[in-house]
Amino acid sequence: MSSVEERIENALINYLNKVHGLNAESAGFDETTESDQDGGCDTCGYGRQGMYFTIFYREEFDSRNSYMTIDGDPLDFLPTLYQYDES
Repeated sequence: MSSVEERIENALINYLNKVHGLNAESAGFDETTESDQDGGCDTCGYGRQGMYFTIFYREEFDSRNSYMTIDGDPLDFLPTLYQYDES
């Protein structure tokens, strides 16, 4: 059985490849979540309108990471990501 981190990485790779047509070899969540609103809390989700997070990925034959911003709370994204978990 693979670790949680490996399952998340593989699901992100599958998501990027199938939904966005990329040829990602590695992927992960960027460490920060941002809120566009003044007074929004990036930790608890208060003021979650305007919240977004970033996924980093590396495509085949690319030596640098690329980044994709996704609107919403990363915790709300997990059910979507679960659809791409093949473990």
